[in-house]
Amino acid sequence: MRLLNSTIWNAVAVSVKMLTLLGINKVLAIYVGPSGYAVIGQFQNIISTCLVAANAGITGGVVKYTAEYETSPELRLRIWRTALVFSFISTMFVSLFVFLLSDYLAKEYLMDESFGMILRWFSIFLFFIVFNNIFMAIINGHKNIQDYVKISILSSLFSMIYTSILVYFFSLSGALLALISNQAIIFLLAFYVGKKKGYFSLKQLLGFGDFSSLKKLSKFSLMILMPSIIWPITYTYVRQLLVQDLGTDFAGGWDAMQKLSNIYLSFLTTVISVYALPKISSLTSMNQVAREVINIYKLIIPAALVLCGSIFYFRREIIDVLFTDEFYIMLELFKWQVAGDYLKILAWVLSYTIMARAMVYKFLFIEFSSIAFYVIIVSFCIPEFGFEGVSIAHFINNFIFLALAVLVFFSSHICDKNKNKNKID
Repeated sequence: MRLLNSTIWNAVAVSVKMLTLLGINKVLAIYVGPSGYAVIGQFQNIISTCLVAANAGITGGVVKYTAEYETSPELRLRIWRTALVFSFISTMFVSLFVFLLSDYLAKEYLMDESFGMILRWFSIFLFFIVFNNIFMAIINGHKNIQDYVKISILSSLFSMIYTSILVYFFSLSGALLALISNQAIIFLLAFYVGKKKGYFSLKQLLGFGDFSSLKKLSKFSLMILMPSIIWPITYTYVRQLLVQDLGTDFAGGWDAMQKLSNIYLSFLTTVISVYALPKISSLTSMNQVAREVINIYKLIIPAALVLCGSIFYFRREIIDVLFTDEFYIMLELFKWQVAGDYLKILAWVLSYTIMARAMVYKFLFIEFSSIAFYVIIVSFCIPEFGFEGVSIAHFINNFIFLALAVLVFFSSHICDKNKNKNKID
């Protein structure tokens, strides 16, 4: 029942988010075009890499232990304070790095040194973005889906209006500025709701961390930090490969396809992240986890099939509504991209489960294997099959990703059953 309730609330939030993102997408398509998309994609990779390094990947741990320590408020406080102190210190280093190398990063990755000023602003806004993520993780860990959804809806509406205004007046520079400042402003909303609803107070958040809590959070830091840094670097490699072999318009078309996938998959990924991570974290045995995974799959498998099938069937209409004629090159990608997305969402259920159980090395094995296979496959497929090759590589890689996730999950389940059997004997 709670899964259904979470799904309904998430459907509302994601519907609003999807509509607002589609609106932003249309504005970007009109004002920046395919080549602008390539720059935005590069900039988002810089942001995501810096954000993960600054947040040190501990937000998943904050969600897990906030849910797990529901009856231990003192342990919760230790986790929160440790997360805030650790994030503040790591953000200082990342912020300083970005500020000092802003012109170089702008020239090398954004192909325009004038964007260095925006990167310097980003080094300041980064603190607010990091703290916003921690506050949202605390709210998520309390498992009160309504409050989490309300913040998400308000954030989406604000983002659409704010981004559209900046893009209209400042074109590509406005889009980049919106990316770095939007979440920094939402930080104030997350803090206000968390404080008003009694999830935390300023007094509770102020204080020093402790080594025991840091050790627990570091597990999640490894699971999120390493892949989140390497995946954007991998996507940068793919983008540069497309630019080198086919041109910037094709790289922009691929970025637009990736953005579309992220938007429509968010219908299901938010259900998994918002419901599964805190729920599975609170379970005590792999038998309970397996039953919960089956319940999630009963919802995800048909929902993902309908969603992915609809995206493929209405692909031309989607491009007409969300993009411009320049983006018809995307049609070549839809078949394999959508099929790969379906496999990816099935794999994510198990991947989040493995993360929630803090199986660090198993999680990293899946992620790094997937990254390595993707680099090899995409390096072969683009020269061999042209533009369609990038989506073929996406499908093959997600098939391998799902196979590895299934293998790791079932091996862990069998090991847990054998341990319990030995205890009884």
